Amino acid sequence: MRSCGVLGEIVWLFREDIIPTGGKYGPDLFRAPNYHVKIGQTRENEEHARRYYKIGQDKGLGVALIAFISIGDAVGCRIEIPKDELGGEYKMIPIGVLKQACVENMREAAITTSPVKWRFLKFFSKSSRDDLSASLPSKT
Repeated sequence: MRSCGVLGEIVWLFREDIIPTGGKYGPDLFRAPNYHVKIGQTRENEEHARRYYKIGQDKGLGVALIAFISIGDAVGCRIEIPKDELGGEYKMIPIGVLKQACVENMREAAITTSPVKWRFLKFFSKSSRDDLSASLPSKT
């Protein structure tokens, strides 16, 4: 990811680690969505990222590592594996290749370390996921 210009610590994120709050579903209809991320499970998330990477390699369809959100001095990254060759073409992931990408003008996320605050945010966040968090793989 350093070749993309990612200079901060890399934090692997999954659907369970990010909560969209505010934005078009919140009180301010014209503000871009805000995000909160749960930090503290970095080893577990690295293992999940390795597992997804291995699955992508075994499928032979290509793997994309994407830096997509700014988290203080760190950068949130996700791993993407196409479901089939057509999905790989659609996502512009060449067959059998490791693609590294960085989103321009990354959105910013607030770090949430308190389990109580996380449960509170999760309870009061919008019930349906937005496009950003829906595109993330799940740990399960």
